[in-house]
Amino acid sequence: MPKRIWTFAVIAAWVAGTLSCSDSSDTPLGSEFVGNGLGSRPGAVFEDSIAITSGDTVVTFHSLIEDATYLEVGREDGYERFTLLKINFAGAGSDTLRTVSRATLRFNIIDNDDYADVIRARFYELGSTYDEGDSVAALDTTQVIPDPNSGAADRNLSFGTLVYDLPTDLVEAWIRGDSDHMGIAIVFVEESDKVMGLNSLETATSSLRPSIQANFTDGEFTNFPASDDGILVQPTAATTNLIISDGYVRRIHFRIDLSALNDSAAVHEARIVFRFVPGTVFGKNQQVILYAPKSGDPDAVLFRTGQLVTTRTLDVDSGVLELPLTNALLAVLSGALADNGFVLRFVNENTEVRQAEFYPGSDPTNRPKVFITYSTPAEFDS
Repeated sequence: MPKRIWTFAVIAAWVAGTLSCSDSSDTPLGSEFVGNGLGSRPGAVFEDSIAITSGDTVVTFHSLIEDATYLEVGREDGYERFTLLKINFAGAGSDTLRTVSRATLRFNIIDNDDYADVIRARFYELGSTYDEGDSVAALDTTQVIPDPNSGAADRNLSFGTLVYDLPTDLVEAWIRGDSDHMGIAIVFVEESDKVMGLNSLETATSSLRPSIQANFTDGEFTNFPASDDGILVQPTAATTNLIISDGYVRRIHFRIDLSALNDSAAVHEARIVFRFVPGTVFGKNQQVILYAPKSGDPDAVLFRTGQLVTTRTLDVDSGVLELPLTNALLAVLSGALADNGFVLRFVNENTEVRQAEFYPGSDPTNRPKVFITYSTPAEFDS
């Protein structure tokens, strides 16, 4: 049962005074009817709070950042970034008959104040094929691709260096189809946090896009372009807080226990309040969406979309995120909207690494609460 925090009765004389101020004196509901058999006693008005103590969950979608003009490798703000690349060898043609004398992975490192100029990383063969649009729950690698010149597993990636050597026998096998090319993962291997940016397939300048160049013993060479690329983002630590995030996409799904509300109650106003966990909000675009999903099953495709309730921009300084629920709650109570709960997420997902954490329902002091103002039906004189 929700805890009633205050109650007041709406007095008939107050209602009559209010109506006389707002309505014309020559309307049918004038003073001639006061005190007669049509009189009524208005219902009581309550403001209740319903704590979200259960039914609040975080739903994860294992999508990648794939449409940005950049790729990222590194670790920052509690998230690891891996770059995934797949090269198009489908049109190799007569190159399948040639012998590779040198093979290089080519990409352009972005010169930006937000990015590191030098990092240490490894190249890995992917163990399962990667295509843009795939869900990738975890990084699946088979073995490291060493530097053929030094035999070292670790490589120094640095701004201004455009080519990184690959084993010739490996690339030759990919070109000839003797070995399946699943893709390449670029993995950060340093202890300290830093992030490097690379130009992606979506970069306007084609010469800056990732590729593998094969030089052959007959003096010819071919540049094989990347066909797919993306940023796989993984959190470095778990949390019991309610969290929305992007890059590693998480949404908050919550349900409201409306069983304590009388079926005949009239809801005047409803809102939900989440409390921020201090120091957990970052990212450039902090606009969020609250929607009522078409399905209450987080595994269903229909869960991902639904009826828009509201949009807001996070205001961390206020300490809370307050979202109006009045119309949506009325629709649920009337049966016009299925009671599948509500979902909070960032707008334009899969665009950047960002997050916001809120206290969960298990926190007795800071748990989310729904505040509802409603009234009971009026009582008419017999």
